[in-house]
Amino acid sequence: MNSSIFIGGVGLTVDINDINNKNFDKYNSIFILTEEEGIQGPLVTIFQKGIYASIYYSGVHNYSSQYYNILLDYFKKTIFK
Repeated sequence: MNSSIFIGGVGLTVDINDINNKNFDKYNSIFILTEEEGIQGPLVTIFQKGIYASIYYSGVHNYSSQYYNILLDYFKKTIFK
């Protein structure tokens, strides 16, 4: 997809098992972070309570493997110890 979104932060979710198996070209969903609360609609979802990690980078998903490795190292040092 070559279109751009300029409203809010755009991100994606990745399953921890995919990161652990170094499947860096797969993601579960794409999302937009909003600053407004109480937004409702058929496509609006609130993340369930859980353990999440995030990392920010600017670029296309094809070049994300180095950032996934940073997250994987973090998981190994903190969550999977």
